[in-house]
Formats: sequence, structure tokens, C-alpha cells
Amino acid sequence: MSRSVAAQSTQEESARQTPVFEVAPRAYVQFDWRGYPEWPIEPGGGRLRFDTFEVRRARIGVDGRWRRLSFEVAVDPEDLDYDTVLKDAYGQFRFSRALRLRVGQFKIPGGREYLTSARTLDFVERSALSTSADSGRDIGGMLTGEIG
Repeated sequence: MSRSVAAQSTQEESARQTPVFEVAPRAYVQFDWRGYPEWPIEPGGGRLRFDTFEVRRARIGVDGRWRRLSFEVAVDPEDLDYDTVLKDAYGQFRFSRALRLRVGQFKIPGGREYLTSARTLDFVERSALSTSADSGRDIGGMLTGEIG
């Protein structure tokens, strides 16, 4: 009987120590530098690009959690190719371990390379197949979970 009381008091202490509301800022920057030592062609002439240094990505965002609700908001002011500065803005509610509902703008499940974060890729750019075949980000809702 004393073991169950001790286990219960330990669980209550850990529940009190667990923060109810968590917010974590996130950010990273990726640079691209190109050098042309001893080349006869000057940058900006022909097919050689003039800019030898550029910021490829500058992601800034916030992740958070409150009880069963988690959220993420991330922007990339350097991503002007897709005319969208807002990358991710969604909330996710965990009904149980087997069922989660995500609503907002987020990456749609697709290829494995696209679902990998850009900050953990081996190269600055994704492969051409991954870029053309994956559906990208979209606005909507998604149910996910684990069976078994």
C-alpha cells in the first residue's frame, strides 16, 4: 500500500513541475557564397551570376504547447520565389495517441526529402525531383495518428 501512495505522490509532483504553457522561439539562417578564383569571366557577364553572396533562408518562428494543443508559426522573409513569406501557421490538437487534428498552413505529407527540414539537409537546395513532385505547403486540415 505504501508503494502505491509513494508512486501517486511522485506522479503528482511531476505533474506540478511540468509547465502548462510552453513557448520556444526558433530561428536559423543559411548563406550561399560562390567564389570564382582565377576565372577569366567576370561575375555578371554571360551565364555567371554576379551575386557571390546571398542569404538563402532566414526562418524565424515560434513553437508552443498548451496541454493538448500545440502550434507553430514560421516566416521566411528571404523566400520571394513563391510569393509567400508565411511558411507555417497551424494548430494541432491531440485527442489521444491515436488521433491528432492539424488545421492551418503546413507541409502536406509527401516525399521524405520534402518533409525533412531545410536546416538539416546536406545541400542548400532540394533535388529537382523532390521540388517538382511534392505538393508543398497548403491551407487546410489533416487527421493523423497511430494504429496499434
